Amino acid sequence: MSDTDQKLAVILIHRLNALLEADPSLRETFGLLVRTRVTCSDSVRDHETIQVSVEEGCNYVGFLGMLNGIVGAIQQDRFKGWGYIAAVVEEDGSVSTFRLTTECSKKENGD
Repeated sequence: MSDTDQKLAVILIHRLNALLEADPSLRETFGLLVRTRVTCSDSVRDHETIQVSVEEGCNYVGFLGMLNGIVGAIQQDRFKGWGYIAAVVEEDGSVSTFRLTTECSKKENGD
């Protein structure tokens, strides 16, 4: 892992969680942002750190994909290629917290 990338991720996670704590209505707003995807170009898809999904031949990027693109991608272990920042999305679609991907449980990471 890049020490600088992880430090930046920790700073951003702290700030995102401070926003959630200061205004709980942002849980829903962040939930909408995290679940929303927009189309993007092949050059964005091919970027080293921006997280993009490809569905039926179309490229899609979301809030976390872009945020993690700014921070960087994890370079080792089982999370290699993943973004550092993860959002915990509740059943109602709201975001309850942000955390480091490497600190999420297997269940939260889809394992």
